[in-house]
Amino acid sequence: MNLPYLPLKFFLHTLFATLWVLFFTTGCNTSTPKTYGQVTRSFYFWKTVFALSAEQRNTLQQLNVERLYIKLFDVDWSATRQAAVPIAPVRFEEPLPKATDIVPVVYITNKTFVNLPDTLVAALADSVYHKMQTLLAASGTKKPSEIQFDCDWTSATAGKFFAFIRAFKLKLQPAQTLVSATIRLHQVKYRSQTGIPPADRGVLMFYNMGNFKDPNTNNSVLDLKEAKRYLQTLNQYPLPLDVALPLFSWGVVFRNGQFANLINQLTTQTANNLPQLLQPLGKGRYRALQSGIINGSRVGKDDVVRVEEVPLPDALKAASWLSKNIGTTNNLHVALYHLYPNVFENYPTPAIESIFNTF
Repeated sequence: MNLPYLPLKFFLHTLFATLWVLFFTTGCNTSTPKTYGQVTRSFYFWKTVFALSAEQRNTLQQLNVERLYIKLFDVDWSATRQAAVPIAPVRFEEPLPKATDIVPVVYITNKTFVNLPDTLVAALADSVYHKMQTLLAASGTKKPSEIQFDCDWTSATAGKFFAFIRAFKLKLQPAQTLVSATIRLHQVKYRSQTGIPPADRGVLMFYNMGNFKDPNTNNSVLDLKEAKRYLQTLNQYPLPLDVALPLFSWGVVFRNGQFANLINQLTTQTANNLPQLLQPLGKGRYRALQSGIINGSRVGKDDVVRVEEVPLPDALKAASWLSKNIGTTNNLHVALYHLYPNVFENYPTPAIESIFNTF
């Protein structure tokens, strides 16, 4: 469904973002004590085709973004093959930005480690290593400074995931590449149960803070009040931590009270521009008046759609809180998730600059 182009609204959005940035940075964040040194600006790239527009490249350069975390592929458990299999590999359609530090990321489902026998953990590490080398060669990256594994492990799967990391690190001998792991909020709060991964660094994923499949959830993407409940001892986490903040939105579709599917990059502005399809119910919720397609995803008549997004004020509050509580590290990498095609339309350059400048 094609949406009308609204230059006036976009101009007002940009103006509001700029004024809000000036207010926040001059009035609310002038005396933040910092316990870290250099800050490296970063973005996650989480699509299966790597291609950047000229505008994206220019904006990344203007923002002095020095690092890209690029997901190379996923690993999931195949019930049919009874094996861990790589899926959704990235395809590089153009060269990576020059002078940009590239951190390859592999996402491994927790289900993989639930089903993987202990005796095959080392073999999985070997397979992931070789698959990664093939894709890195295609990208022109030879020796990344860091490799990252993204897995929402639990106390039941920690042993296998940690053994996987140790086995993978043996492939890097002599060790010249750091290995990092993503850290969820529950893995900080319940670290005595979930354990500390044998990685060199961690990246605190400061988003996806609630059960998006629950109809009673208001915003599972970013909820600072909920985050504080989990991160009371954040500065005591034994790994040096970097941070990742969300710059994305989605619509959560419920059919007959049950989760049905997600609509990527749905915003309240987009939803409000579809009065023939979506009827506002309040509190970010809409009722579908008829069946239709929104951003490539289906909604059915009478489905309820809950829009979850990250307004700039909320992003700035989250960044401000993190800047005071992340703890001590020599070089803090601040990453924004993620580099989708219209991210710089939803978050103009001054807005993103203000988030980075909070640290």
